[in-house]
Amino acid sequence: MNQTERLKTINPVHKQFSIVAQCQLLKVPRSTLYYKPKPISETDLALMRRLDEIYTKWPFYGSRRMVFLALLGLYRYGLK
Repeated sequence: MNQTERLKTINPVHKQFSIVAQCQLLKVPRSTLYYKPKPISETDLALMRRLDEIYTKWPFYGSRRMVFLALLGLYRYGLK
């Protein structure tokens, strides 16, 4: 059983076992029970899209050059 399945088995209103006890029994960190992922911003998506375009076109470029070209392109289009 993976961690996602174990998280689904935790019952917050269980009469015998508290949430802490259930997490300990299932070997799941309690913080993952409360974690809510943040949505990815449009700026981050644009940067990831640009990096993908650069890597597809020039796969031999290093990370520093790719970041430079990506940022150069984003500032040119007004995305900061």
